Amino acid sequence: MNSNAKALGIRAAGVAASLAVSLVPFASQPAVAQSIKPTIVLVHGAFADASSWNAVIVKLEQDGYTVCAPPNMLRGLRSDAAIISRYIAKIPGPVVLVGHSYGGSVISVASARAKNVKALVYVDAFLPDTGDSALSLLTSVAGPQPPKDLYIQIPFTTATGHDTDMYLNPKYYGDVFASAEPSNVINSARQCIKLRQSCSIATE
Repeated sequence: MNSNAKALGIRAAGVAASLAVSLVPFASQPAVAQSIKPTIVLVHGAFADASSWNAVIVKLEQDGYTVCAPPNMLRGLRSDAAIISRYIAKIPGPVVLVGHSYGGSVISVASARAKNVKALVYVDAFLPDTGDSALSLLTSVAGPQPPKDLYIQIPFTTATGHDTDMYLNPKYYGDVFASAEPSNVINSARQCIKLRQSCSIATE
């Protein structure tokens, strides 16, 4: 996969239109009859939940698509991809997987053996080559590095060892995470940020 295409930026509100022009098709699979609309599965990224797709879901459903936005558990790439893979395996008929941000890494892995996935859509998302991780892609970008206190890290013990949850520092929400959003949305969301991710999603 072309390393210059690590992330493909598509405005979220234009996902419906992007289905016609911004797909990564699976060439090894037979073409789907034009009369059959695929089920669209939307996978959110880190520090988010499925509600981030609400406006997109409305637009896609208005265009006649069946849309699903399952939770991305954010516990590690292999684990998250396995959950999404099992989810799409239960969907009858063709599927288009859409990933935002870290969700791009998840759909890349989840689709590997999914016979019903006909295309992938990357919305401002990681599109990793073999051996890439979210962390390696982020650190390869030239420019200012993120502030050292961007994340609040909370270690915990699991049945199999240790892990760390990372919370986004609310004071950076507008500048780093939602710079394109209007101020009223940023101020409202900043008050209720509690979404976390496992540190392992950055390194797998």
